[in-house]
Formats: sequence, structure tokens, C-alpha cells
Amino acid sequence: MQEIVAFFLPMCIMLFGTIFYSIYCIRKGTTFVQGIMRVLLLDLILFFIAWIWWFIYIPDGLAAIIGVGYYALAFVIVGIINFVILYTGIKLTHR
Repeated sequence: MQEIVAFFLPMCIMLFGTIFYSIYCIRKGTTFVQGIMRVLLLDLILFFIAWIWWFIYIPDGLAAIIGVGYYALAFVIVGIINFVILYTGIKLTHR
């Protein structure tokens, strides 16, 4: 149970943090390029911290590599979600 919480809690924090930040960028009135760059920078920082934390928490080689691969997949999915949110949100606000 502890491993499940340790594995999914940082990912949920990153997912909801970047989604709320992308919504904030829409409300603030930034352009699409500025918003996506800011969100991607936040994603990179948060996932890099999670990757380092995962390597420290799991010393086993194969489990650490699988976990980092899972975090990389989550990074891509979160990036796509944020792209869709920013694109549709900014498109709807500029009508």
C-alpha cells in the first residue's frame, strides 16, 4: 500500500497542479504559445523532481527504470491534456 501511495501521489499532484495552472493561464489571458511554454516548463520541473525522488526511493535497477518509464508516459499524457485545455480554452475566450 505504501508503494502505491508513493508512486501515484506525486503523479496526481503533478497532473492536477499543471491542469490548474493551464486554466490559470487561460484566465490570465496569455497567448497559446506563452501558456504552453509555461505549462511545459512546470511539467519538466515537476517530473524531473519526481524522477529524482523515484530513483532515491527505489534503489532496485529494473523497478526504477520501469517507474521512470511510467513517469515519462505520464509526462506525455499530461502534456497532451494541457495542450488540449489551453488550445480549446484560449480558442473559446478569443471568439
